Amino acid sequence: MSNWEEHFCADEAKDARTRGKAYYANKETKETRWDEPESFRTFRLDVDAGIFTEIGRDAIGEVVKPLRFLMRCESARDAKAWMNARDVLYKILKNISEHPNEGKYRRLNKKAGGSFVEKVWSVRFARECLVACGFTETADAVELILDTQRPEMNAKTLTKCRVLLSRLEPAIKARDAHVRLAQEDDSSSGVNRRHLAPNKKCSHCSNEIESGARRLWTTDPFAPKGQYSFKCSQCVDKDYILCETCWDKKIENREPIHVEHARFEHVPPIESRHNTSTRGFGRGPWGNFAASSVGNARERLRQRTGL
Repeated sequence: MSNWEEHFCADEAKDARTRGKAYYANKETKETRWDEPESFRTFRLDVDAGIFTEIGRDAIGEVVKPLRFLMRCESARDAKAWMNARDVLYKILKNISEHPNEGKYRRLNKKAGGSFVEKVWSVRFARECLVACGFTETADAVELILDTQRPEMNAKTLTKCRVLLSRLEPAIKARDAHVRLAQEDDSSSGVNRRHLAPNKKCSHCSNEIESGARRLWTTDPFAPKGQYSFKCSQCVDKDYILCETCWDKKIENREPIHVEHARFEHVPPIESRHNTSTRGFGRGPWGNFAASSVGNARERLRQRTGL
């Protein structure tokens, strides 16, 4: 097990030299570096050798070697070339991995001015990535040729493609994660980040209890709706909270949860910006808001049920 983890900078990083660039962080020492640690490189080769058993460890090293040089961005130009090649290579290899018997995905046209030629085939290390996987160049195309008479060789060739694909996937996932984060920031512009604090977790099942704050403050219709939570008001541990599912189990005696006769406070989800800071019934930053229709309904419910 390696203490190092691979991360990637955002494609829109302020420093153009670091856009999409890989960096490595040590979980124990908190050290970060741009160059891939030798121990981490060896660890990943060992892991891949255990997964892709059709080819040997040395063959895996030859496949990923040009990718390491492609990811070594020393200038803004290198970073742009890496990001362009990354996206196109991932699409090519993913199509081949999902449709290995479809010849159209294994044949890449060398059309002048085309995206493939500009972003991959004209870039040295990106081109070498495909060559290492078994692609060969013809007069008007670059093709991964499979011999129907040699199924074992075909399996090894396709395995090389999957090895390179697995190395590109973390970069693609990081790219998509950065894009989603940027979109969330745009959609919640003007929203104080304290309103989007992490949800609390159920003390019994450890599932998150959606507070409703994200749906309220971002006005995103696809954000999850808020849920009720149930907080123990008697025990020493004041943070003992149950979700709706565990509360139902406790009330229906389907499962022994917490102290049998403990008293719980019913905490509603956040439904109004006026009662965000205090989540109890009938309270808000200006005191009792029971004059509103929602407040009146809650007050009647509390009088009837005693909740």
